[in-house]
Amino acid sequence: MEQEGVESLVFFMPEELSWQGLLNAAILVRFGPKLDEYILDHAVKPKRGDVFLIPADVSPYPRLILGILPKWDGGMDDEERALKKCLRGMIEKAEEAGVSSIAFPALGMGNKDYPIRKAARLTMGVLSSFPYKNLREIRVVCKSPDMYDAYS
Repeated sequence: MEQEGVESLVFFMPEELSWQGLLNAAILVRFGPKLDEYILDHAVKPKRGDVFLIPADVSPYPRLILGILPKWDGGMDDEERALKKCLRGMIEKAEEAGVSSIAFPALGMGNKDYPIRKAARLTMGVLSSFPYKNLREIRVVCKSPDMYDAYS
């Protein structure tokens, strides 16, 4: 979970707001019940693609940005659109917060079941086409050589 020198860290949750996956578990351990309470109080009935900037009093450093993302269901349930909306919204929230660096977890065959190559293509497409103002460094954190190859 630690990304040296990164001002913002993004993470994804499903619409039912369950803390699935190793990254989410690590985030919850680090930031504690205050983060869980904030999400439950402010992400009421979230929809796929919604994005929330967690306030600095809950996550001062790194600033957390939460995206609501559905599990992959073969691509027939609008997952691609939701992923792109989520990524754009996360970048917009980071820009609004004035952060200069951000880390994204690479999606692909984890808890969300997104196919690695498709997730990489969609993610890199959004990240490369955004009109940045404040952000100077974007990291996509990969957990395997295959994932790194897909995202590079």
